Amino acid sequence: MTREGFYDKGAGLALLGVLLISFGLILGVFTTSRALKKLGRVLAGVSLLPVFMGIAESRVFGLSYEQKLMLVTAVAAVCFIAVLRILLGKNFFRRAIGRVVYDGGKTLFLLPFKMIGKLLQTYK
Repeated sequence: MTREGFYDKGAGLALLGVLLISFGLILGVFTTSRALKKLGRVLAGVSLLPVFMGIAESRVFGLSYEQKLMLVTAVAAVCFIAVLRILLGKNFFRRAIGRVVYDGGKTLFLLPFKMIGKLLQTYK
């Protein structure tokens, strides 16, 4: 994809963002001040798009295939978490992430002990 294609998509996403904000304002989902804040964020993101694309061209396109795969995975995980935060709400998201972090930490802590137990049972 060419550089211009990235900018066209960014402008299209900006227009979509402006349209969604205005639609939310009409339906009463946003107050005027919240809509203006969101509009400012959208316009700031669009104005910084060339800077981000320049960084991507110089840094990301020079990475190896494995590094690109890890970067895409990390970005996808961050985007997934951001979408969950938006959809679930603040308090429910905190509780859910707290449980995930607790269960993940417990699993990582107990994993070596489970592996040693399996090895002892197998070679007993």
